[in-house]
Amino acid sequence: MSEEAPRRADSATRDHLANQRTYLAWVRTAVTFIGLGFAVDRLLVDDPVGAVLGVVMMLVGGALMLPAVLTYRRTERAIESGSPTVPMAWATPLAIAVVGGTVVLVAFSVIR
Repeated sequence: MSEEAPRRADSATRDHLANQRTYLAWVRTAVTFIGLGFAVDRLLVDDPVGAVLGVVMMLVGGALMLPAVLTYRRTERAIESGSPTVPMAWATPLAIAVVGGTVVLVAFSVIR
């Protein structure tokens, strides 16, 4: 048995564990959006804008699971095949959504 085989196994294990940690970070982010959306919805019961904002945040949280799963599976296949992973196509749209959501929340807080 060559020394290269154990190194490859160690590297693949490390990569799989890193991929799982990244996936769990996505899940935590999604659950946070859902929880915050629920809190906004409950705290601003009498405000229709608050209700809409809360529901939108919950929907964004649920929708975050799609890129999470797709990225996790694509990375898992890349690790198994030994090929380099491809850049995450969701990074820019997700960043735009988070910045846009932040602007809406800040504007809502200032107006209110």
